[in-house]
Amino acid sequence: MQPLVPFAQLGDLELKREKIIKITNKVPSMIQKWGDTKSVRLAQYNKWIFSKKEPEYVLEKYPAFFKGYDLFYDNRMTRGFKYA
Repeated sequence: MQPLVPFAQLGDLELKREKIIKITNKVPSMIQKWGDTKSVRLAQYNKWIFSKKEPEYVLEKYPAFFKGYDLFYDNRMTRGFKYA
């Protein structure tokens, strides 16, 4: 599987999550309800893990959260860790 190029990377410029949210208006309901804090994002990432969502799903639906979820997914789903 080749690495994905996130929506957040445009050439050498990397857009911040807040700017991507303004462009796409796509925010998960959990983050809309409780705010965009680190703990809420981690809870949302765990929700996606337990519902077996791949990083490609997040890239399509919520591009602003792809970079964080991709890193979270790689850390959680590698061999020898809790969810592998």
